This record gives sequence, C-alpha cells and structure tokens, in this order.
Amino acid sequence: MDNATRTRIAAAAARSAHWRTGDIVVKPNDDLDRGGCTFLLAYNGSANDVPPLHYALLPDGRIAGVDLTGNAAVTALLRACGKQADANWWAAVVTRFSGEAGGAPLTADSFASQIEEVRKAGGDFKPPVLTRSEGASRLEFFSLGTAMPVGGYIPYQVTAILPDHGELTVTVKNLRTGTSH
Repeated sequence: MDNATRTRIAAAAARSAHWRTGDIVVKPNDDLDRGGCTFLLAYNGSANDVPPLHYALLPDGRIAGVDLTGNAAVTALLRACGKQADANWWAAVVTRFSGEAGGAPLTADSFASQIEEVRKAGGDFKPPVLTRSEGASRLEFFSLGTAMPVGGYIPYQVTAILPDHGELTVTVKNLRTGTSH
C-alpha cells in the first residue's frame, strides 16, 4: 500500500469516526486478501477499546469504504475478488462493508455460546451457505450484533443476493424482534 492510499484511508476514517488523523494507524488484514483485493483496517491508536474500521483496495485502484460504500462496495468486492471464494469469506465481506448485516458472521468455528444465542432466539443455526445459480448468487448466514449500551448480543439472520447484473441486496432479520430491514 502506498502513502497516497494510506492517507486517503486515514482521512476517510477521521471523517466517519471523528478521529484525529494523526491518531489513525492503517494495517493490513491479510485474512481476507483474495483475487487482487487487499483488505485493510484503520485503528485509532489513542483509543484501544474502539473497534477498527474496514477498508479494501480493489484491483482497479478504488477503495471500498472511501470511493464505494455500503452495498456498492460489497458488490464491487464480490465481483472483483469473490468468484472462487467460499461462503465464510462472502459473509465476512458482507458484514464488514454493507452496513446492514450487523456484527460478525457466525461460522462452524464460532463459539458454542454464540451459536446458542441464535438458537435461543428461535433460529436454526447453520454455517454460511452460498448458492451460485444462473442469474444470481445467494448467501445465507447468521450474525451477532452487540446491543449497546446494555451489552449482550442481537442475533440476525442475513440473506444477501448478488444478481449477475445489478447491485447486491441484503435482508437482515432481527431474531429477537422478528423485524427485518
């Protein structure tokens, strides 16, 4: 990553999180790198208890989280770098970049207590499932969001559909309330 990219990400993080630019540290998030996409995290170096912000450099030079946001960013990432990726990777990208999917995706490797949150709320847990068919790819998974300020988790059931042409749509159902958005 060059200095210009680092500077653009730091400026975007400062704007969105109201951090001081000088406090921002941008680091690679190699776990997600795939197909020419480079994933990055922006941290507030003076506030260790604040979660990082997510960014990704696309092969064409655009930055997800700066040049593209929300479902437009997810659409670009999945199309550019997700053709050979599995359901867990897709779920990680959707939760980090859509702004809709809430928290962290649950996988077969998630803690039993996290999976139990889904079951207690009436969900039938299964790891992320990605179905590719003519016309669209469909991703289904569960995620856990944090209930602020009281703490605890909010379990969500997420469905993301990426048509062959057009933008990703994400439907998120709060398993506790039954409401969707």
